[in-house]
Amino acid sequence: MCGGTDTCVGGLCVPSSCTAPADCDNALRCDGVETCASTMCGSGTPPDCADASDCTADSCTEAGAMMCLHTLIDADGDGYAATSLGACGTDCEDTVATTNPAAVDICGDGIDNNCNGTIDEGATTTYFPDCDGDDYAAPGATGVDSCAAPAASPTGCAVGGAWTTRAPTMSSDCNDLNPAVHPGQTVYQTTAISGAPVASDFDYNCNSVETRQYTTGGRCMRVGVGCLYTAGWQLTAGTTAPACGVEGTFIDGCLGMACTAQTSMQTQACL
Repeated sequence: MCGGTDTCVGGLCVPSSCTAPADCDNALRCDGVETCASTMCGSGTPPDCADASDCTADSCTEAGAMMCLHTLIDADGDGYAATSLGACGTDCEDTVATTNPAAVDICGDGIDNNCNGTIDEGATTTYFPDCDGDDYAAPGATGVDSCAAPAASPTGCAVGGAWTTRAPTMSSDCNDLNPAVHPGQTVYQTTAISGAPVASDFDYNCNSVETRQYTTGGRCMRVGVGCLYTAGWQLTAGTTAPACGVEGTFIDGCLGMACTAQTSMQTQACL
């Protein structure tokens, strides 16, 4: 409440009598310039901050250099107003910040990410048939370009099958019917690949070579009061390590002060 001869103008007390508008100035700009008429102070006319855009919330501020503020109506804070506001709006989904005209369209998500009216226009991925599901395709396999792996099993596979993004031109599966056979295999195997030629029935890593896991003989040798143990096959003069899948005597330990070899029957594993 203003006391004395003051009057309230725009929420501030100013002299009730005046000789000029400056006498009535309440230092606020959002309520307009105060007037002085017949020695009486009067309120001013607030500024018109409307910018003719349906996409902005218009207001007046006492702070800063700009008197009128035009704040974008942007529910998800991505910098774009909703298309529902009119022609000024370009955001087709103003509740999801990742969907706006500047976004990159994601292939396969069923969403018009960049609001251009087209769904799933992003870059596709090439998928190759992988009949045994080991993530490697057979040589010469034909790829399918798609946003996501095809839902249907590849044609040409005897049973089921899957899809891989690994191109056969980089590393191909030499046996697409056996999931244990592929270029990435690192586990030595003791059983021959069913149906494969004898010359390559242990080539589990598709490098055209059958690599035996153990090729040397083992031994137990007394060294001082200790025993030096080397794992390997128990070989006699003129003999060699067993072939892939063939059983042999394997030295797998040494026993006691006599450094006696401990053996077991093992099958040669290959890769």
